Amino acid sequence: MFGIGLALYVIYRIWVYRKYRLLDKVPRIPVEELAQRLTLDENHTILIADVRSHGYYDANSERIARSIRIEPNNLEEEIKKLPKDGEIYLYCT
Repeated sequence: MFGIGLALYVIYRIWVYRKYRLLDKVPRIPVEELAQRLTLDENHTILIADVRSHGYYDANSERIARSIRIEPNNLEEEIKKLPKDGEIYLYCT
């Protein structure tokens, strides 16, 4: 009986490890889904941030409506300024 319990516990721990290991990847969202969420976001709780590095960023280029610019080289400082009560989406090209 103890062997079965131990085997189930080991299987459970392996499952948990594999589940959370997959979170090391950055989650992505399709453009269409983000556009739909923005349409439904009446209180403007969604923040979109352009995180292109200065070498790829052109101040005259178009950005997504309501997006802000975050310099990735200053990310630690920039993160402190972001709201804590909404969804944040990052994009770069």
